[in-house]
Amino acid sequence: MTTPVDTGPDWLAVDRFLSDVAARTWHSVLPLLDFEGRPSGVVQLRRLTGMTSGEQQARLVRDLATPVSQCTLAAPGEQMTEVLSRLGTGGGLPVLVMDGGHLDGIVTAHDIKRLYQRHQGTGAPGYGAGRQGITT
Repeated sequence: MTTPVDTGPDWLAVDRFLSDVAARTWHSVLPLLDFEGRPSGVVQLRRLTGMTSGEQQARLVRDLATPVSQCTLAAPGEQMTEVLSRLGTGGGLPVLVMDGGHLDGIVTAHDIKRLYQRHQGTGAPGYGAGRQGITT
């Protein structure tokens, strides 16, 4: 899990989001927060950059995001095997790690690949990514 999580406000126009938020991160997907600081969804930056300048000024970033209700959610300490088994039935990656409505972290494809590679290198039989819990 990656923590702390880079996030952005969901109420910004796309052009302002790109200049004020996306320009300061190396991530390709960012969770969005509403006015109350609650997660409202995730946005893929490539979806924003493909718009015309006029569209970027006229649209809010939340209108182009995947709502949190359609995202894969996990709890801190939840086993990765349980989370991975839900990926095909819901929002897929990234996984938002939530603790009581608060965004604790994010699990991306890069995080899963890194975990898998780390445990492949140990040579320990039966010790794989599926046995790991989501931790900070």
